[in-house]
Amino acid sequence: MSLRSFHIVFIVTATLFCLGFGGWGVVRYQAGYAPGAWYAAMSFVAGAALIPYLSSFIRTTRHAA
Repeated sequence: MSLRSFHIVFIVTATLFCLGFGGWGVVRYQAGYAPGAWYAAMSFVAGAALIPYLSSFIRTTRHAA
């Protein structure tokens, strides 16, 4: 596996973990744990920021492989 492929897999995994952690934060907030809203918001922001980063990374390294 090339470094480029590993980086793509790593970004996808990080995005899924961020979105999953955000979902967990929503569930915690609904259960009455106030910091869950903060966890959810920051995780969703991080996950949303990783999506354009992945797209940019793939576009800029397309011809490098």
